[in-house]
Amino acid sequence: MRTICAFPGLLLLGVIHVCALPVRPPRPVSDSIPAGDSMAAEKAPAPGKRIADSTRSQVATADTVWEDTASGDSLSLLKSRIRNAALRSYAQKQTDQDSLRTDSLHRREVYDSLISIKLGYRSLYTRFAQAVDSVHDPSTLALEELFRADGSGPSELLARQSRTLSMPRALVASVNRALYYGNVLFDGALYTFDSPTLLSREFAGSDQYALTELQSLSLVNAHGIEPRYHPLHIVSPETHFYWENGLFSENVFSLRFARPIWGPVRMGVFTNFRHLAGKTFSHGRGNIIDFYDELAPDTALMSRRGYNPLTDEMISGARFSYHNQNGLASHLAYHYTDKRNDLVDIVPRDNLDDSLGWARLTVYAHDLDAGIANLPLGNAAGLDGRIRANIDVYKESPLSRIPALRRGEENHFMLSLRPHLHLFAADTAWANYSWESSRRRLFSRDAWRSRLHRLGAGYISTLRGDYYALSTSARVEQNVARIDAHEAAEWGWLLNSHLSIGTQSFELFGARRAIPYSMPFDTARQITSQAFDLLHHAGGEAFLNYGPVGLIAGYQYMDDVDSATLNHNWQEGIFPYAQPNSTWLIAPVFGSWHGLRVSSRWFFSPTQPQVKSLTRLSYDIHTARQLEHISLDACLHYWSRRDDLTLGQSSEWRNWRREIWDISLKTAFQISTFRLFYKIDNLLNRKVAWIPGYYTPGLTFRWGFAWLIQG
Repeated sequence: MRTICAFPGLLLLGVIHVCALPVRPPRPVSDSIPAGDSMAAEKAPAPGKRIADSTRSQVATADTVWEDTASGDSLSLLKSRIRNAALRSYAQKQTDQDSLRTDSLHRREVYDSLISIKLGYRSLYTRFAQAVDSVHDPSTLALEELFRADGSGPSELLARQSRTLSMPRALVASVNRALYYGNVLFDGALYTFDSPTLLSREFAGSDQYALTELQSLSLVNAHGIEPRYHPLHIVSPETHFYWENGLFSENVFSLRFARPIWGPVRMGVFTNFRHLAGKTFSHGRGNIIDFYDELAPDTALMSRRGYNPLTDEMISGARFSYHNQNGLASHLAYHYTDKRNDLVDIVPRDNLDDSLGWARLTVYAHDLDAGIANLPLGNAAGLDGRIRANIDVYKESPLSRIPALRRGEENHFMLSLRPHLHLFAADTAWANYSWESSRRRLFSRDAWRSRLHRLGAGYISTLRGDYYALSTSARVEQNVARIDAHEAAEWGWLLNSHLSIGTQSFELFGARRAIPYSMPFDTARQITSQAFDLLHHAGGEAFLNYGPVGLIAGYQYMDDVDSATLNHNWQEGIFPYAQPNSTWLIAPVFGSWHGLRVSSRWFFSPTQPQVKSLTRLSYDIHTARQLEHISLDACLHYWSRRDDLTLGQSSEWRNWRREIWDISLKTAFQISTFRLFYKIDNLLNRKVAWIPGYYTPGLTFRWGFAWLIQG
């Protein structure tokens, strides 16, 4: 196992060595960029003069772009303009005149094209939008938002979005989650029709991904939260550092390298290390408890002592991607996970005392992924394909009784093909076939095998006008599963429609999902009739805004949620609350008024907790040069009362059903693409558990920095 664990380090060392080698320049770029584009350089009769002028014009046009948006225009148009211009300037076809230029001139033009990309993205990192539809982007979180999240995993970023709930088990850990609309069944990303999960459901959690490996996150009602890996687009050479320190010997370090290798080929390599010591703690020293006892009417709710669960994780990977000017794209990626986490152990212990027991979960996972998109099959047809293989090793060792290591393993293989045909102006029809094979070795050492065949078809139609855009998609799918000797078939379907009128947007969707059943590692029950977890999922949402004020209103419905399915999606079968059939969302937002931003979200459901809310107050300060940026952030979580529960042999859950009040603060100082932050969690020092068994450690402090180096 030491050899396996050392492999990512050797890979990273090799990549660093590759990064130090000289870059072979791609084919030279042409000047024929439309004059109306924001990043375009003017033509000049002499090549030498053109190069000198283009670099100066790139600096000027980058500032011009931001002048266009300083009054509060939407960021989405700006991002599109910068990325499209960068693609054209970097990947445009070679002309006859270009073929006669010297190699030194080639290198200079490549350098200028990378400078234009760097300047454009630096503007996105250092300038901030004002309009409500940019401040509270309803659909996509790009690299600059990930950079300003001041976290190593997506949950801290998604906690700022109006459609999600943060469910932390620890200060930082891959088992932390962000629940879309508070849906307990799904975590991180919904099990979509054509997006296989990286790991099996025992390992689920939004923070299985590191922010350094992501290009963007999309939030779509029909699919929930979908990650996209970095790099997807043309990139200039860059290095991204993230470091965080705090209590319990906390040490979080994330690193990403990205650079073009040759022509349209890009490389990205990342590593993410997270550590928190598993130890008991006490706030009795330093008169902290005495201070809070004077302020709190009920001192039983104060956090006095407890146990902080261990986090010891390393997630690393590398990705090579190709993208040409005709839309053809391909990728090859490797992902490795090595982590240890303490989990609440609800198995009764011999001494039967009131304290909670703990078990240690160890996970090793290798994932190899390759794919191609938009392979041309004629003028209007194309083909997408993907192949994926992963090996997961799952070990659990109880810490609170005589050690009895339990080990499970899963080998998973997937192959998918999707031909598509472009029709009319903006319509696409497609078909899909995928085959998946999974073999599990359970804790009982029994082998469990499954085969899954999926055959589907779909249609996407888009209508665009001067002030509106209407997108409608429909798909139907037949799923056939064979588990050992048992075979079953189920249909799935999805209807989704999205309408944008100016900056207003509306969405409706409905789906019937057939999620393949997966045998939990710790069960001895054999499959006799169940091959799929069936789920009906529907909802709608509206994003309305006028000037700096906006409102997000939504509704989601789920039924046929099996309790066994819920248990399987959470370690040890411990989930925070029952999945509600209906969830209403009301989220008023306020854009930016002299740097002041206010947002609030309220989730209402018929099951307890009936009210879950988060209110955030932010204040941004810019200097006259607009390069320095100071932000102050205050956040209030409120949950209404919850259902009573019994957990193991512990009697300390008498306070579990009480309301949650939690205040956190953060301040950050940013100069260009360097960001320094300081966080204060649980300012009230209350004994809070978002998930049963996992009490927050009371008042905590964390600090660190993020630094994006482009060059």
